Amino acid sequence: MESRPHSPAAPDGSHAFETTRWSLILRAGEDGCEDAMAKLCQSYWYPLYAYLRRCGHAVPDAQDLTQGFFLHLLSGDMLARATPGKGRFRSFLLGAIKNHLGHEQRHKSALKRGGGVSFVPIDEVEAERRFALEPAGPLTPDAQFERSWAFSLLEQTGKRLGEDYERAGRGEVFRALLPCLAGKFDRTGHRELGRQLGISEGAVAVAVHRMRRRYGELLREAIAETVETSDEVEAELAHLMNVVAGV
Repeated sequence: MESRPHSPAAPDGSHAFETTRWSLILRAGEDGCEDAMAKLCQSYWYPLYAYLRRCGHAVPDAQDLTQGFFLHLLSGDMLARATPGKGRFRSFLLGAIKNHLGHEQRHKSALKRGGGVSFVPIDEVEAERRFALEPAGPLTPDAQFERSWAFSLLEQTGKRLGEDYERAGRGEVFRALLPCLAGKFDRTGHRELGRQLGISEGAVAVAVHRMRRRYGELLREAIAETVETSDEVEAELAHLMNVVAGV
């Protein structure tokens, strides 16, 4: 029988969304919240970078502005103003980068943006590779941010899912079944996968169902890290799916 990667849950069987990174940041105020914020930023720096590029900033300027924003975010009093009720992390970041750009333009402090300090590791080559794959048509900076945010969440979820399977010693199964997450295989494809993995067609169908279910769990957990309460997860998920679908 196929084993399934472990899924952490609360004692009552539901997933423990209550202590998310963003809600902890909001509760903590200035006390110890910088580390939690830094971890979130490490996961979601690309939407900010893509926003800046869509605003028309050249590659070096977008890199400087991104690092300068993190410098301001993680060492200033911006976090102290992120009080409960201010909304989701996605909305907070977008508003904060807009305010930061206005501040930069007013003070023309280009040399002090990042100060040569990297607060969040940014792979410059990977950033431009990803941006080159963005739609070439008219897309507002705000729409670019929303799109990049959505796909960053999906990417983070895919990585966590892969790590789940690797820890369970089922990395080969993960790599074989990954295309099925997007529904790319029909019954014939399942038969071929069964031959590849040495299991029956029915076992493939069960494995795909479990992978999709686990992906959904992890996606909700990733979303929960960026909202204030568990009640907001489903609404944020619906928004994410609409953005991915281009609605």
